[in-house]
Amino acid sequence: MAVGSWIIIYFVPIIFIGAFFLLNLTLAVIKSKFTEEMAKKKEDKAKGLTKVKKIVSDKKGADDSDGETDNKGNNLLNTEEAAMTKEAIEGMTLA
Repeated sequence: MAVGSWIIIYFVPIIFIGAFFLLNLTLAVIKSKFTEEMAKKKEDKAKGLTKVKKIVSDKKGADDSDGETDNKGNNLLNTEEAAMTKEAIEGMTLA
């Protein structure tokens, strides 16, 4: 049984190295998935922000005579457009 005691010197490090390797591999996959999701959220946020800026600039540039104006003569968004803009902005926040 002298061979049995020498085998332990080989297999115990193999077990620990294998477990360390698998743990690192698992953590790397999880980190890459989180990184992809964060990049996707940032991209979606940028797209949404561009849409909101376009909507707001279109509304500011529009010269509607039937639109409401404040005391400085600026056109105000009607309530439906304001609600849509608010909803778009709220949708861009990260959960």
